[in-house]
Amino acid sequence: MKGEGLIVYEAKTVISLLAIISIIGVFVIISSCSSQGSSVIPEKEINTGIEAAMQNRVYASSVYVSNGSVYVAGSYSACMCESGCNDAATIWKDGVRTDLPGAEEASSIYVSGDSVYVAGSYNSYQKEYNHIATVWKNGVKTDLPGDYAWADSIYVSKGDVYVAGSYNSHKKDSKSVAAVWKNGVKTDLSGDNAYAHSVYVSGNSVYVAGSYQKDSKSIAAVWKNGVKADLSGDNAEARSVYVSKGSVYVVYHHDDYKNPAVVWKDGVKTNLPLPW
Repeated sequence: MKGEGLIVYEAKTVISLLAIISIIGVFVIISSCSSQGSSVIPEKEINTGIEAAMQNRVYASSVYVSNGSVYVAGSYSACMCESGCNDAATIWKDGVRTDLPGAEEASSIYVSGDSVYVAGSYNSYQKEYNHIATVWKNGVKTDLPGDYAWADSIYVSKGDVYVAGSYNSHKKDSKSVAAVWKNGVKTDLSGDNAYAHSVYVSGNSVYVAGSYQKDSKSIAAVWKNGVKADLSGDNAEARSVYVSKGSVYVVYHHDDYKNPAVVWKDGVKTNLPLPW
């Protein structure tokens, strides 16, 4: 079927093309893993090549536009043969990639003036395993305090750098603690087994969206200057917060995949339509 400048192909044709492309990609990786000078690829190297093809991934986590330039934060995992996998945090500026030193994941990006700020995390194996939350400013990495920590969101206001995330309390129950780091100083947020996913600063107020557990349920919540307000009474998780003209907007979704996603504005919920 044809339309103006648009050709719609049958699903079977598209699936077949994708399958052929995938097979070619796997074959290229398998060939690169084969022994030099040998026309026969050993079964071990075939398996290694297929595994490498399946593990190569690229993630884009956050975007920011400043002075006409588009900044994207993310990560990639490049696995080739028996040399292992290279996991790297990275940013793209107008499509040009720059890897960030010393980490595997970049979660959020913010541009202020001539400075590019990125929040992310990495695995550490010094003495014992740990997961470290970190911030890069123009490519220079600064670790944040807190063990088994994740940095999910970053915001810069009046020269102050705010990061929302979570870490492990290291108590007997090993529960997660939601936190905000301001210029590297950590402040815990209330709520049992809590997670912070997004931070926004408006005037003198700091807003954080996330969730915590209550009666074995995940409760979506927003914190304003550390004071928690519940958004839902059932299994839900708040992922992003934004403030405009004094109104607070939060989006959250339910964990059961049956209820709709929700936009919360100053206490009023609006369900987002489902495709079914």
